[in-house]
Amino acid sequence: MLVGDFDTNVKMDAGDIYLKFYSDNFTLNWEQASKLADYLSHYYTQSVLSCTESQHKEVLNNVSYVVNELFENSIKFNSASDLDVSIQINTQENNITLITTNNLSKEKVTKFAAFLKNLLAADPEAYLVEKITENIEKDTSGSGLGYITLILNYHAKLGFKFEEQDNGLVKVFTMAKMPMISDI
Repeated sequence: MLVGDFDTNVKMDAGDIYLKFYSDNFTLNWEQASKLADYLSHYYTQSVLSCTESQHKEVLNNVSYVVNELFENSIKFNSASDLDVSIQINTQENNITLITTNNLSKEKVTKFAAFLKNLLAADPEAYLVEKITENIEKDTSGSGLGYITLILNYHAKLGFKFEEQDNGLVKVFTMAKMPMISDI
């Protein structure tokens, strides 16, 4: 199942940078995502990407934020008892595509897919105000504010792919495709 703007032409498990993490090798929690995001954004802008000095800081900050948001969600919302998440960064023309993977139970996928369809169909600015108000009034978590921030502030097009696995879980691919340099 596909939701949103998932580009099926992007090769999975490849790219300019591709990392896969398993929990049996080490402990990884979502609070550590920012360290990885900072490292990957520096590595990406210095070793992989060719950009001018003036573009470097913007690309560095954009990649760091988006990697952090997507990777953090992949870790936090992983259903597998053993952590199995990945992240990849691809450059296509003037766009950067970031993809993370994680596993969810079938029950969680149904609710998550419905949430995503509502989020992606909504007016982003109105949705942001609605969710901030809702979070204040109900003290809820899982608001989708991270996704809406990616859409509004980083002009990311979000897409999601769900693949059933033999172990009874569903592998979730989360894709954020954004311009390398903001022209808006």
